[in-house]
Amino acid sequence: MVIGERLKQIRKSKNLTAQQVADKLNMSQSNLSRLENSQRSISTDVLVLILSAYNITLDEFLNPNKSTAYVELVAELKYLDDNQLKSITHLIKTFSQS
Repeated sequence: MVIGERLKQIRKSKNLTAQQVADKLNMSQSNLSRLENSQRSISTDVLVLILSAYNITLDEFLNPNKSTAYVELVAELKYLDDNQLKSITHLIKTFSQS
C-alpha cells in the first residue's frame, strides 16, 4: 500500500472527512486529496503533521496489520498516569494467564 492510500484509510477509519483534516492541518482539501491519491509527493514534515493530527505513531502507520483495537488501546495509554498503567498491565497479565 502506498503512503497516500494508507493516509486515506486511516482518515476514513477515524470517521473524518477530508475537509475536517485539511482544516486541522491548515491546508486545502484539494491538496490533501492529491496527497491521498498519490498525485503529489509528501514531505516527511507533512507526513509527521498528518500522523499527529490522526494521533498515531509512525509505527502504527507503517504496520497497518495491527488490529484497530490494538491501535486504539495504545493511543489511550498515552493519557494514563503511572498508577493507571500499572493497573492496566496487571489486568492484561490476568487475561493472558486465563
